[in-house]
Amino acid sequence: MWSVNGYYAFLAEESGATKVTAVDIAPPTPEFETTYKSRNSKINFIQGNIFSEETAQKTGKHDVVYFSDVLLNCLDLVNTLTFLHKYTADILIIVTNIIPEHSSLKNLCIFYPYLDEKNRKLWSPIDGKAIGLTTPYEPNRPYNNWIWGISPSALESILKTSGYKIIQHYYFYLNSLIICTNK
Repeated sequence: MWSVNGYYAFLAEESGATKVTAVDIAPPTPEFETTYKSRNSKINFIQGNIFSEETAQKTGKHDVVYFSDVLLNCLDLVNTLTFLHKYTADILIIVTNIIPEHSSLKNLCIFYPYLDEKNRKLWSPIDGKAIGLTTPYEPNRPYNNWIWGISPSALESILKTSGYKIIQHYYFYLNSLIICTNK
C-alpha cells in the first residue's frame, strides 16, 4: 500500500490485464477499499510477506510482475530477486532508487544501516523521510529501512546473477526502471 493505495494494480486492471494480484505486507488501506468498490474491481489482494511460500502459492505466477520501491529495503538482494521467480512467468519490472554510477568503480553498492549522520546525508537522494537513511537505522522495522544504495551497473549485475535477462533499462536522476525476463 505504501502511499499508492493499489494505484499500479488499478492501472493494470484499467489497461486490460485479465488477472491482477496485489501483494503487500500491509493490509489494504481505506483508500484502496474505496477505489476497489467504486470500480467494481476484480483485483485479488493478498496480504502477505513476499518471501513466504504460502504467499507465493496463494499468488501463483503472473505474466508480468511489477516490483516497485521494495528492493532497497531487502537485506539480501540476490535471494530476493531469485525468490521473485516464484511469481514471475515472463516479465519482471523493477523500479527502485539508485545511486550515481561511479566512473571507475562499477557494481558499487552502499550499505546504509548504521552510517553516521554525515554519511547518511551524503547518500540521501530524497527530501522526505527515508528510515535508515534520513534518520538512523531502526532494526525493529525491517521493511521500512532503506538498506541499499545501488548503482545502475550493480543493479544490472544483481539481476543477471539472479537469473534475469535485461530487455530495457531506464535511468533518470536517482531512479531506475528495468524490464527483464526470466532466462
